[in-house]
Order: sequence, then structure tokens, then C-alpha cells
Amino acid sequence: MLVAHDLWKPKAPSPPPTKPAAIIKPVGGMKLSAADVIVVLCVVPADFDSAKLARTLVERSLAACVQSGPEVTSTYRWKGVVETSAEKLVLIKTRSALFGAVERAIRKVHPYDVPEIIALPVVAGHAPYLGWVSAETTSRPGSPEE
Repeated sequence: MLVAHDLWKPKAPSPPPTKPAAIIKPVGGMKLSAADVIVVLCVVPADFDSAKLARTLVERSLAACVQSGPEVTSTYRWKGVVETSAEKLVLIKTRSALFGAVERAIRKVHPYDVPEIIALPVVAGHAPYLGWVSAETTSRPGSPEE
């Protein structure tokens, strides 16, 4: 028998529909999914030449696009002391296969002992953009490889 209070019971949430990541055909017919594209986050000191880092990564085909935003304030614990610093957030769009080379290129010029270099997977995206990221991060003759 259905009673009034049964009508007000919340329904269990439905799990979100799962869709496979978009498959893209970027270069030479090789198939990649959105998951093969990553966004690397890195923070640098506010006075760091992030434009030079961006240019290096793009010229070496390690990144399709690098964005350096306005100043952010970071609060963190370093060597037991809570610190606050003015920094810039750098967003790097690349392929997961290139993360090691991107990390090495950043570490080579980054002034911090322990720089923040983390990769986030792209779970979905505009297929032409993902294809462009893949195409722009595929080695070209004459571009230095890591």
C-alpha cells in the first residue's frame, strides 16, 4: 500500500550516462581519444618569463598552446612555514605521451626546487580542437625532440 510519505522519498540519483571519449583522427590516420590530450598546470613566480617558456614548448612541438594568466596568489606550506606568493598560472595543452618531455623542459628553466607540474586528463572536447592539439604536437622535420 502506498502512503503519502512514500511519495516524498528522494529517488536514488541516477549515475551520469557514460559516453566514450571522442575519437579523433589527427595525423597520418592515427586514432587518438580525448583522453590522449592533457592540460599541464604549472605555476611560476609572478616575475618569471612565462612567454619564453611558452614559446620554447610550442617551437619544440611539445605543446600546441600555452596560456599564461594573470597573477594568482598561492598559499602553501613550505619547510614547515605557511607562505603566500604572487605567481602566474601556466596552462599547457599537449598529448599525454609528451608529459615527460614537457616536465623536463619546465624543470630545466623553473626556479623552484619543487615546481608544480601536474597533468589533468581531457575527458571530452571539441574534436577539431583535439585534432589540432595532436597535429601541433607531432614532431616535424627540423624541430628539436626531447
